[in-house]
Amino acid sequence: MLAPHKLVLSRHCILFIFFTGVFTFTYTWAARTLSINWSSDFTEFYDTVGSVLSQTNASVNQDGAVVQLGYFSQAVSDNLFAGEWVPLTSLTSIGDTKDLTGYGDGTFSFTVHFKEGSKYVQVFDENDIGGYKTEAAHEISDGNPAQGTFLAMRFFNGTVGSATHYNTIASSTWQWTELSDLSFQSLELFVDAITNPQFEDSTSNFSTSIAISSWDYGKSLVGDTSWNYLPWLGYYYQDLTTSWIYHLDHGWLYRVGNLPGDVWFYDQSGLGWIWSNADVYPYMYSASESDWLWLDVSDADRKFYHFGTSKWQTHNLSDE
Repeated sequence: MLAPHKLVLSRHCILFIFFTGVFTFTYTWAARTLSINWSSDFTEFYDTVGSVLSQTNASVNQDGAVVQLGYFSQAVSDNLFAGEWVPLTSLTSIGDTKDLTGYGDGTFSFTVHFKEGSKYVQVFDENDIGGYKTEAAHEISDGNPAQGTFLAMRFFNGTVGSATHYNTIASSTWQWTELSDLSFQSLELFVDAITNPQFEDSTSNFSTSIAISSWDYGKSLVGDTSWNYLPWLGYYYQDLTTSWIYHLDHGWLYRVGNLPGDVWFYDQSGLGWIWSNADVYPYMYSASESDWLWLDVSDADRKFYHFGTSKWQTHNLSDE
């Protein structure tokens, strides 16, 4: 692949906007919580060819087909699918269980705990061997989501990196309630308990049928700016009129690809064309080396391990 034409933008202006207008920190002495039990019960969910959605390895959580609890930003009782999809659990998946025994293909059952002032969501309990944390698209607060927000469940035909289709089930009876000081405050959303489930694609009930067409599916806006956040990729700035993005860890990257499972980036720091996706990042495949790289995300110097040479190498931020 040839290097794309370089984009000239004011990085310093962008970073000023990001660091001065994005983050607001709040502290509460006793954060309020809400626990939600949500389940498919005995109903099975399918892919486009009629196979039940896979839990993959029954003894491993988060490796099956993704199913998310969330809501639509402009949903009303007459249209439960209005607006943008806002996931409240980004990486919960079919078959996950608190004891790692596997719930079964096509089915799911979760207890998730939301805490005021945090975007990190506890799945099952912390002391469960299968317990883990996932992310909501935004920090949970007293009014976000607002009380009465209609909730829904979106299910995919694979992991975030491999999925090509999805669908969403909703009910007017599934509504977010207020946070509580009581640790046992809970909400129950059970598929078998609703008499008239609605689907985003009503022609394909309980099956994935809507094609994914965005490389950054699942992103959330950071404040009132052009900065975005992807749970698997991190923070990046995007001008929708170009294919360039500015990533906090990588600098300017030229993006090619329309699916979260298949994204090429041109890196100007000397790496050239690199490939990654939502399932393997921070592993990246280098076209020039025909081998894999691994980014140490804990290292501020942007240090990569090159598997082809078995050596560590620092690559400066691609910011020119």
